[in-house]
Amino acid sequence: MKTSKFICFLVGVILLLSAGVSCKPPAAPAESTGLTYVFDGTGYVAKTNPGVTVTTTAITKTTAITTPQTTAYPHTTPTYPTVTSTTNRTTILTTTTQSVTTTTTTPAVTTTTTTITTTPATTTTTAPSTTTPTTPATPITVGEAKVIRVIDGDTIDVEIQGKSYRVRYIGIDTPETVHSVIPPQPLGAEATARNKELVDGKTVRLEKDVSETDSYDRLLRYVYVGDMCVNAELVKWGYAWASSYPPDTRYDSWFSTLQNEAKNSKRGLWSQLNVHITDLPLYVYRGKNANISIRTTSGSTCDIQVRLPSGSISTASGLIQKTAGSDGKVSWEWKIGSTTKPGTATITITASYSSETSSQQVTFEIKQ
Repeated sequence: MKTSKFICFLVGVILLLSAGVSCKPPAAPAESTGLTYVFDGTGYVAKTNPGVTVTTTAITKTTAITTPQTTAYPHTTPTYPTVTSTTNRTTILTTTTQSVTTTTTTPAVTTTTTTITTTPATTTTTAPSTTTPTTPATPITVGEAKVIRVIDGDTIDVEIQGKSYRVRYIGIDTPETVHSVIPPQPLGAEATARNKELVDGKTVRLEKDVSETDSYDRLLRYVYVGDMCVNAELVKWGYAWASSYPPDTRYDSWFSTLQNEAKNSKRGLWSQLNVHITDLPLYVYRGKNANISIRTTSGSTCDIQVRLPSGSISTASGLIQKTAGSDGKVSWEWKIGSTTKPGTATITITASYSSETSSQQVTFEIKQ
């Protein structure tokens, strides 16, 4: 048995020598302060030298990863985590709060608006001491124009985008001053002067009702200077009558209220009895009808006389005494005889109210 073991040992040694493997132990690591390395048959073991104390310090490398900042909108403060990883694979989450201020700038916007009333003032009977405003209750947007000329009390010329337009005020009527047939009427010059004071050379706002233009191709509009309606202002102070012209009747009741106030306070047209010619023929052919219209104080007794070219007074049917209605309007129509001498005829109208009397005389041509 011993012989067999010995033989096996020799065979092993021979094999190792033939493979070129050294049986010497590996070289010891470099000695460090306080340590000695001893080979234990399988490897080297560090041994502390007598009297030496060795302190081991763990070194940890930390890498911080921060999420990029993003602007929050409109006014939130975002929270971003900072992730820290260590060599021992332990993950630490640290929450960092960042304050973000967002400023929003809104550009200035210019709006051309402007404004009129969809509901006129409530109609009431106003005592002389009460003043009704000349501004509509609810404004709405309207167009703007520059006044370049005042024609009379209720007509102006304006410029819109470089083009000239004639504008006729809606809902009112003022005494004539530049009519082709009717001579200048009482208080016509005063109404024109007041209108000029209110609008001449100014930028005004124009409000349309239903119609765009009248039969003379004039724009039909309510005219404003600031918040003041010029149409209403003229009626309120007795420079104009409130006149309804359907379908443009948006402010009829409001203007009627202002006219009652002017009447009760005896302003302008209502300060004294006057006869105003509102319609007159330029000429009439023999055998045709003639007509004339006036405006005066409501309730006035009105008489008409027509002197023919021959000098005689016409006795035609229709030339009768009449009483002015609530609007102060009176009209006559009569027929010119087929044998009447051609030439200039003269009309005289006289109005009487209480102790006052007023008359006006106009002419027209009778043609063959």
